[in-house]
Amino acid sequence: MVLDLSLAEAIISPPVRVGFLASHNGTAFRMMLERQVDTPVRIIPAVLITNNSGAACLGVATQYNVPSFVINKTTVGEENIDRTICDSLTQHKADCVVLAGYMKKIGAETLRAFSGRILNSHPALLPKFGGQGMYGRHVHEAVIAAGETESGVTVHLANEEYDTGPIVTQIKIPLSHDESAESLEDRIKTLEVDAYLQAIATLADLR
Repeated sequence: MVLDLSLAEAIISPPVRVGFLASHNGTAFRMMLERQVDTPVRIIPAVLITNNSGAACLGVATQYNVPSFVINKTTVGEENIDRTICDSLTQHKADCVVLAGYMKKIGAETLRAFSGRILNSHPALLPKFGGQGMYGRHVHEAVIAAGETESGVTVHLANEEYDTGPIVTQIKIPLSHDESAESLEDRIKTLEVDAYLQAIATLADLR
């Protein structure tokens, strides 16, 4: 299922307030903060939420003066995680949400409150090579094993199931004859931020 929308071609004004959820390094989070020129959309990082008190993304948030919160069963209790995440995103006026390597499923309350505004990336061309257990290096190994001639990155709207939400944007690359899972992973990582920025621009164009 593809979201049939034209990508914004110019800088969007006003800028988009983005809430980020990350579990570890938050590479996409950091790279989007660094890339604020020659992009299809201007963003303001509204808040960073992580489930991991030792996550490196917290240091990135501090460096860029982005409000950050650790929300997990230790800090708020298992039953309060979803509501606390939703409240934090709402209080910080997030226009959309980017899942920058967030390793937990999004709860029902957050999905309802931000329906059509939660973006997730997948390191392959969905609907191929998606679903539970298909993440990181596993995806690229499956792509190579299947003899695919191209791969890429997909940004889609998050919903209750893994990798099944409407596709917002895809960036494709051809595979070389000697492509490995390792080389493909490196190439795909460089595309993720561009795909996220294109997807955010698409959502911004709908406002």
